[in-house]
Amino acid sequence: MATAQYGGIITGLRGSIGGMTFSKGGSMQVVKNKAAVPKPVLPQQQAVKQLLARFSPGWQLLSSSDRTDWATYAATCPFVNSLGQTYYLTGFQMYVRCQMAQATRGTVNVIAAPTASGKGTTPTVDFDLSGGDLRCTSIVPGLASGDSLRGAIFFPLKQTIGSPRGRQIGTFEITSATGLPVVLVVGYSGTVGAGVGARAFIQWRVLDQFGRVADLMTSIVDFTG
Repeated sequence: MATAQYGGIITGLRGSIGGMTFSKGGSMQVVKNKAAVPKPVLPQQQAVKQLLARFSPGWQLLSSSDRTDWATYAATCPFVNSLGQTYYLTGFQMYVRCQMAQATRGTVNVIAAPTASGKGTTPTVDFDLSGGDLRCTSIVPGLASGDSLRGAIFFPLKQTIGSPRGRQIGTFEITSATGLPVVLVVGYSGTVGAGVGARAFIQWRVLDQFGRVADLMTSIVDFTG
């Protein structure tokens, strides 16, 4: 669906209506044909699809008090849409969001809502390339006991590319017990030609000791092969 912002007349429109997608490019409003959504055919895509398919039945099995707890927690977590408007997820949507993040770290069927309000703290995380290896070099503030920083690493693309896409080549998990710097991918720069300018994309988020799932973040490292 599309998201609209109304004044005396409509001042902004985002999203899709009837096969058309509305966005903003610089100072201009852009309308284009809606891109076809690829079918999940890769093994990793199929795994995600299978995970999502089991969350709705799981929600139906929760007690009334558990559902209320999820709704109460969801009301403490503001999100901001493409027009800068604040919105909140429903209890079920927050349940799916947290379940999905937990399931991808190997935890199955988290029934209880997080025990602290809000989405949790997102630290400042630095990455670099050293000796051709992609590394995580610092996390400030550091992770508390029970916190976990999980991420995905994508195949490097040309420096002109501004957003992560392409195939994922690895995942990682860092806890408070992990010593830094830590190598995430050995020989990462060797995947591009010598002298070629490239860009590494790392997507990551923190899952904390209270069961909260922080916002998904994207880090970029420019380098030359």
